[in-house]
Amino acid sequence: MPISIAADRVEIQHLGSTDRWEVMADAVVMVGYNVPNRDLADELAGYGGQVVLLGDAIGSRTLQTAIREGHMATRMV
Repeated sequence: MPISIAADRVEIQHLGSTDRWEVMADAVVMVGYNVPNRDLADELAGYGGQVVLLGDAIGSRTLQTAIREGHMATRMV
């Protein structure tokens, strides 16, 4: 579970543990339980840039469907 996300790293903590790790990262992909979740999309409602909804932000999805939607979204960039 991500604790904090910076431009070049992410601090993570495993569920059920207090241990934390810092990992260098150029990109962070959030993966969670298979339930619809639009929290981040709702927070970005006033953002002026492009926001593409996919995966569970649209509705309950399988991992394969979310990966395909992510792939297709990156092809639009």
